[in-house]
Amino acid sequence: MKKQWLCLFLLAFLCLSLTGCVGEMMFFGMIANNDDRADKEEIFRFVLEHEDVLVRAIETGNVSAFENYECVQNITKNERAVDFYCGGAGFGSSTSYVGFYYLPEEDIAAVWGARVKEGLVPSGSGFEWRAGDDRYYLERICGCFFYYEQSY
Repeated sequence: MKKQWLCLFLLAFLCLSLTGCVGEMMFFGMIANNDDRADKEEIFRFVLEHEDVLVRAIETGNVSAFENYECVQNITKNERAVDFYCGGAGFGSSTSYVGFYYLPEEDIAAVWGARVKEGLVPSGSGFEWRAGDDRYYLERICGCFFYYEQSY
């Protein structure tokens, strides 16, 4: 009788252990596959279709209407630029982000810092900066709007 209870206990323990592993794998799989980035084409189309309205909103300082609108998830402003975040993917050191920003002065250092500006090289239709696994790509969409990809 003791052997049967011991076997049942071990079987139950094994089942619960495996369930935990499966649940953990599913949890980490969801994190690893969490990709809400907008496509480059979608971002370009959005900016080109809304350029005039975006510029007026930026000039009046009221861009909040565009947050969570179509491909835009978040908007961050500083004194010189407006960053429209359009999603990200990955976890930890394997993270990437996309979006676009408005920069009337065309000074890339205003958004990403001087080290990026100094290391930009032509790449495709835009410019790229790399340092180890870190990558930054930018491309003019129109006027003062620039598309960006950033990854670590």
